Amino acid sequence: MGEKIMSRINQLINFPQIGSRIPEEPMLEMRQVVAGNYPVIYRVAEERGVIGIVRI
Repeated sequence: MGEKIMSRINQLINFPQIGSRIPEEPMLEMRQVVAGNYPVIYRVAEERGVIGIVRI
């Protein structure tokens, strides 16, 4: 399962906007992708070129 999660996170490097926005937190602009049964919640700081993983 760890490989699936890491593969999904690596996709974010090239496609940071691929995840859907989380509507419950519109001010935080968090996004989510799913890796198997696990949601990967992250934020994109485009001005710095950084993707921050918030929670798996």
